[in-house]
Amino acid sequence: MCKKGDLIFMAFNLGVSAIEERQFATVKAASNYFYDLIFTELSRQYEDLADKVALLSYANYLTSIATLGYTLPLVGLYNEDFKKKLIDLIIMNNPKDVSRFEHERASA
Repeated sequence: MCKKGDLIFMAFNLGVSAIEERQFATVKAASNYFYDLIFTELSRQYEDLADKVALLSYANYLTSIATLGYTLPLVGLYNEDFKKKLIDLIIMNNPKDVSRFEHERASA
């Protein structure tokens, strides 16, 4: 099982790597691609999860982070030190839906 920080880091890197690997017509198209990929993987990995709403919320949360990873290098200066600080700040924030998903995931 992945820790919260690992999933956030992977989602952010998914967005960053998509700049080089894929061409999207819009940020919305990129975000839709990230959501499909993340939701499919989470559904497969946590198929026994009782609270499907928590799964949907967490997929949306990780999609937002992936989209941030995709757009950030397009609009501003980007470096690894900034990325680490940003991810640390994201990890420190603990939205209610994320906490609910983590609780469900731990008990599944």
